Amino acid sequence: MVNILDYIKDMSGENYEKYSLEFDDVYPQIVFKNLRDKFNMIEMFSGESEVNHWMTEYNNKIFNISVNYVQMMLYYIEDDKQNYDDFDKNNVGIQYWYSYYTESLTQRVLGAYDLLMHVINVKYQFNKAPGSRFNFEVMKSLKEENLELYDELKQAIDDVEYFQISELRNDFTHNNNPTNLTSGVERKEGIITISKGVRTSNNVILKSIKEGLSHLERTKLAIEKALFATK
Repeated sequence: MVNILDYIKDMSGENYEKYSLEFDDVYPQIVFKNLRDKFNMIEMFSGESEVNHWMTEYNNKIFNISVNYVQMMLYYIEDDKQNYDDFDKNNVGIQYWYSYYTESLTQRVLGAYDLLMHVINVKYQFNKAPGSRFNFEVMKSLKEENLELYDELKQAIDDVEYFQISELRNDFTHNNNPTNLTSGVERKEGIITISKGVRTSNNVILKSIKEGLSHLERTKLAIEKALFATK
């Protein structure tokens, strides 16, 4: 039996710096810049301090994403197979940690989109309360306030990059872990077929995550341009 603790890698020094710098180089505009840490009373009552708060929350999420990205990359093993037939059994422990960190990373990336909706909510003073329909309600009000931004965000939701990372997150959370083999049993229109189980390769998962991060960066830039163009 594999002891996964034997495969934990050191994140300090060069191990951390290599992938941390890679993240910063590939996604240089993914965070909000020049946030203020002090506000006067006028800004408090105008809502600007709350806008700053949610942008800071978003930036904190991105920092967590960058750390999670490093953790994922430390355990990445290049592989493009839909099965484990040729998988080196000595790498089972490493593969476990890769799966573990990709799962948490997909959840954090989707969470960052939610925080951007909070920025929109307070910037336009929609005053929508957090809840299961929060994003829907913000988008509904945004359609009346800024149709151009609304259309951009609607398009962003339909983009393949967003769909792919959303599917990954949903599978990790609700369905068969995409890094594991499926059962091979497929049910469709009352017909059951049985075949060899398949999995999503490490390469495909990494590609989806990297493209999802680029999509998040573009979405953040579109929101930033629409909300703060005059600043």
